[in-house]
Order: sequence, then structure tokens, then C-alpha cells
Amino acid sequence: MAQKGYEAGIRCFDEIFDKADSICIIEMGYTSEPIYNDKITDRPSEIDRDWVLKLMEGSGKFDTIELHPSGENGIWRDIFVGFKAPPTSAREFDDFPVGSARQTSNAHGYWNDTWAGKKLDVGLQAEKSCGNLRLEGWRPDDSVQSTITVSISAQVIGTTEVGAGVFNIELPASLSKDEFFDLTITSSASFSPEDDERQLSYIIRELGFS
Repeated sequence: MAQKGYEAGIRCFDEIFDKADSICIIEMGYTSEPIYNDKITDRPSEIDRDWVLKLMEGSGKFDTIELHPSGENGIWRDIFVGFKAPPTSAREFDDFPVGSARQTSNAHGYWNDTWAGKKLDVGLQAEKSCGNLRLEGWRPDDSVQSTITVSISAQVIGTTEVGAGVFNIELPASLSKDEFFDLTITSSASFSPEDDERQLSYIIRELGFS
């Protein structure tokens, strides 16, 4: 694709998807990476995680698509695994509670005691068409002011200043049913409790789409 252009790359993917017998594994560099930023100049949109998922899903060649995000077990880039037939034991993710969306990757920057760090990142798939995101959180009483920034598939949908105690954030988030997307929430402030090496920002009390 970097050598012959966007459309040639799409045709190459079509051939790969057709030739794959039972499993197709894709590792793709994204145009946000410096090495690819000025390549594929005829691309109609940025090539990212959501682009690859939509390409594989839209081909109609795969029963199941698994995403292994970069950082998982030391891998450098996202790995996508397409199964032509249902896998005998489909991979399930359930370490991140969210309403009206299905988790498609491990949640980074989130722990099972409901604390989130300075950067939370998780792959999701919308279970229905949605127009809004709602986040209810809590921060300790001595917390300094923090800027919370929410992004969907690398596009910032809103920024909010929050203080100590309970906070509520509601933002427009246009999603189609079954759409794959990456949710990223960053916080400008964090702290590390005594005897805890984690950098913590806030507790998630409720998060969902409607």
C-alpha cells in the first residue's frame, strides 16, 4: 500500500482474505506513526485500528475477528485475527464494565477495583446505535483540578475540568450498531497511594452509551 497506493492495497487485502484457508492474521502500521505519516498520500481517511476492523468486517469473509492490542504480551503493534469459521473457544473480554457496548480488547489503564489511570484505552463494539457517552466518576477529597479528555477512535469528542468528589460527564458520541471503536480517556492529574505503584486518577462509578 505504501508503494503502490491506497486502492492497490485494498485489492491486496481482498486477495489475502480470499486466499486465507481458516485463519487470517493482520499486523498493520497506522498512518499516525511517523514512519507512515507521509505515506499512502491518496488515502481517503486515516488508517488506524478502527479502519482495519471495518475493512475485515466489511469483507464478509470472517465469522469472528479478534483484536490483540499493542502491548499485550509484549507485541509492538495491534494484531488482528480473522476466523473463517467460528473458533472452538472464542476469546472473551470482561475486565471493563461499560453499558451498550461489547469489549473487544483488554482494558489498559483500568483495574478491577474500578480505578482508572492517567490514560485508559479499550477496544469496544457498539451494541446499538448511540448518540451520547456518560461517565460518572469519583476523585478523592484532596484531589487537584484535572482535565478529562475523551476520544473515540483517536478523535477527541470532549474535554471537561473536574475537581474532587463525584463528577458527571456527558458528551455527544455518534456510533452505529455493531461499529468497532477505540475509547481513550486521559486525565491530566494522578497520584500514587502509599504502598501502591499505580498512578491513579479517578474511580469509574458508571460508564455507558445511549
